[in-house]
Amino acid sequence: MRKRRHPFFNPIVKPVLKVFYKRAKIYSENDFDIEPTSLLLSNHFAKHGPMYLTISLPFEYYMWGAKEMVGNYKSRYKYLKDTYYIQKRHLNKFFATIFAGFEAIFSIYFYRGMNVLGTTTDGSMLTTFKKSVEVLNDGFPLLIFPENSSDGYFEELKELHKGYLAIDRLYYKKCGIDLNTYPMYVNVKKGIIIIGKPIKIQELLKEHDEDYVNDLLLKKINDLNKLYIKTNEYKNLRRVK
Repeated sequence: MRKRRHPFFNPIVKPVLKVFYKRAKIYSENDFDIEPTSLLLSNHFAKHGPMYLTISLPFEYYMWGAKEMVGNYKSRYKYLKDTYYIQKRHLNKFFATIFAGFEAIFSIYFYRGMNVLGTTTDGSMLTTFKKSVEVLNDGFPLLIFPENSSDGYFEELKELHKGYLAIDRLYYKKCGIDLNTYPMYVNVKKGIIIIGKPIKIQELLKEHDEDYVNDLLLKKINDLNKLYIKTNEYKNLRRVK
């Protein structure tokens, strides 16, 4: 069985998060709760989404996140300064250096407690895939933020990376289970999370290629924002306790 959250996370770290983030109102297109062994695909909402989901979702899960953020201080600092603040948030080097230097000190306590599985583009990603299969087999949902944020974060997602397709395919090959994949949309400013209807990716891939499926998931995630949050129609969905 996978280890659950670090023992200090709920009594110490989570209350700190609640100072900055109020628990969201969660609504679902489904009349049922999500399957424990499943994939969740969500927008990132800059760095706020993962924190917000941590204090809001009423179940425990694991998530993919940048490997650097669960590494040592140097790796966290470099990733925060160069990738997050300069490349994605477009801050100048002076402020990026200050913010990254400060944030890299304590961020490790948040990321490790949030059950983050480090992702990378090199061969060590195979280790992440292995751990992901173990997590799913132990009955935990796996949360992935697939949006391409290389140019920043946008309200309407422009493109999805396909890593989630790889883990879904691997799990189907190893376990013979076509996972339920739930699109999600998070709006921190409005305090709302929408959970969409599940999609069977392997079933779709029998008739369509990966580009079609990837575009479909992109549309599904964006539609949760367009159809429900921006129009306030989320009030007509089932409220998740």
